[in-house]
Amino acid sequence: MRRAAALALTLGLPLARLAGAPFEAASIKPASPNLPGGRIGAAAGVGGPGTADPGRIFYRAVSLKSLLTVAYNASGFQIAGPAWLDTELFELTATMPPDSTQEQFREMLQTLLADRFQIKMHREMKEFTGYDLVVARKGPKMKESSKTPAIPETGAADPPFQLGPDGFLVPPQRPGMFLQMTGSGGIRSTFRQETMGNLANVLQSQLEHPVNDATGLPASYDFVLNFAAEGIDLGRGRIPVSPGDPEPQPDIFAALQSQLGLKLEPKKEVVEVIVIDRAEKTPRAN
Repeated sequence: MRRAAALALTLGLPLARLAGAPFEAASIKPASPNLPGGRIGAAAGVGGPGTADPGRIFYRAVSLKSLLTVAYNASGFQIAGPAWLDTELFELTATMPPDSTQEQFREMLQTLLADRFQIKMHREMKEFTGYDLVVARKGPKMKESSKTPAIPETGAADPPFQLGPDGFLVPPQRPGMFLQMTGSGGIRSTFRQETMGNLANVLQSQLEHPVNDATGLPASYDFVLNFAAEGIDLGRGRIPVSPGDPEPQPDIFAALQSQLGLKLEPKKEVVEVIVIDRAEKTPRAN
């Protein structure tokens, strides 16, 4: 494979960029052992650029690996290191100028993590089995989102969940993905106003393998995907459970084709990986 092809998927930010301005104030400490993990996914936090509270972030109980995926705009499989990176949980609070960009925020987080955890790392290229997300032969089965704006994401906690007439929890009325476990060990993911690029990113996190959007579908869509939980990475977040459908669900590959008219076609992909050579398990004092 030529070098140009080998660089098909790389991390969003350069590893060496650690000289950005620091947070105005920041605190990192071990999370209470009685606290469960935060929301599903890497960004288990509230606030920051693009939210209703842009000058402050708060992570209640999040792993260092998850923080590194946020800081370097990476997926979990692109962070390699000791097992505790994914098991030890921390609480992080930081403030920044409210007009900070997403890139500036990530630079601040890179600098903070490198300093408090005394991180030493390097980059290397690693080959993975990846996938192209494509439209199946009979075409897509999804509904394009309406032009009516949904309730925006503010970072506030969702209201208490209610069971709908189908036995599943009623998702919040906001854009994004709402994921719940079912009584049969399956997963129901409800997507609102989501692009195929965002779906590919979700699949990449859940499968822990590279996934590229090759559908050519430019619109945003509303859809529901039901599939088996086996072999799916759901992070450390709390996942609501509803009675759901008692019938066994298909795996994610079959579900995409039968329910959405999409396919995952395997391909070899060389991806840039951050390797953590050294990190302190206890962060330096604030």
